[in-house]
Amino acid sequence: MRYLSPKENALIEKSIVFMVKNMEETGTNKKPVIFHSLKVGFAAYSFGLSVEAVIAGNLHDLVEDSDVTIAEIDNLFGKRVSELVDKMTHKDEARMKNFHRGDYYTDWDSYHTSLLDDEEALLLKLIDTKENFVYNPLITDILHREAIKKRTLSFFDIAEKNYPNNHTYREIIKYYDN
Repeated sequence: MRYLSPKENALIEKSIVFMVKNMEETGTNKKPVIFHSLKVGFAAYSFGLSVEAVIAGNLHDLVEDSDVTIAEIDNLFGKRVSELVDKMTHKDEARMKNFHRGDYYTDWDSYHTSLLDDEEALLLKLIDTKENFVYNPLITDILHREAIKKRTLSFFDIAEKNYPNNHTYREIIKYYDN
């Protein structure tokens, strides 16, 4: 792990405070999303991703699970952070509503495509999906649980195909396989 400057520490802390405040005020996710978001941000730091990726890890569920917008994130944390959060956000509301209603075999190609042109966004998504996977046994609908597992593995397939020699990708695989 690299040393963070006082300014970088302050920005990361600002993202944590912003995330917690907004999740408490307008959050809709039933999982322990605050803890999950902190784990994603810390893992991004531990794997040596950029400060922007650490901040995006802390904020990645806000747009889906609260009233926060990409524009707000851009204004408070900058373009790169908002780009990363945007790439990790499910933008197709109809697809997500169908998914939550039981259409578990939705085409994820457009979502995958948004991650392909940004190696760091894909690495962050791998961390997010693995950190989410711990909640999979809590899903009582077996089809839903299997669809989530399939989706999670699909991100790793994409990373393996597109970035097989990426050191951070290999470290993520090693860490989560233990």
